[in-house]
Amino acid sequence: YYGGCYRSDGEDRKIVILLTENTEENQKAIVERYALTEEKYVFETCENSRNELLDVMRQLTISTEFMKKWKIQHVLIRERENDVEVCFDGEPDEEKLERFKREVMDSPIVVFDFTGAKKVY
Repeated sequence: YYGGCYRSDGEDRKIVILLTENTEENQKAIVERYALTEEKYVFETCENSRNELLDVMRQLTISTEFMKKWKIQHVLIRERENDVEVCFDGEPDEEKLERFKREVMDSPIVVFDFTGAKKVY
């Protein structure tokens, strides 16, 4: 049920703790497990657990050869967005994206970017 955490923007800089099941019971378990004492944290609901994100990331970083074959610049977990980003070298290439989705992975957890692009696909 734990989906990760990040610091919020703004002056208060609260810790945002993401839970797939945002219940009082789960919130209490997190507070106890991590001995949270300050009131500088908030809970938010997310779609994906941290384990799901890590599983996807492991599948996408199985080897250096795999990364080179697909010309992958990086694979990372985006905490705020609660997803995994795959960034390819070069300009946006719709054919490459479709081939990757067919041959490797087509998951709503994964978003794509290119080093030559300004936006995430």
